[in-house]
Amino acid sequence: MESILREVCERVLEDTSISREKAELRAVALQLLGEAYMSVKKEEPAAGSKGFGSDSEYVRVDTKSSSRAKGTQDGRR
Repeated sequence: MESILREVCERVLEDTSISREKAELRAVALQLLGEAYMSVKKEEPAAGSKGFGSDSEYVRVDTKSSSRAKGTQDGRR
């Protein structure tokens, strides 16, 4: 998995057909994705929580951006 991610990052960041500004925006987006990827953790299921669709099947992803956006309707300011 790491090698695939590395290859994708190289392709996205070393694309010579885009402007420097767009490459910088891509780098910021990759950083946010990386933070989300690194912060994923499976939470312990609540007592009595079993079966398909239960909360135990999902993971919570918190990033710096999502914590700043709490309280807004769609996560944007």
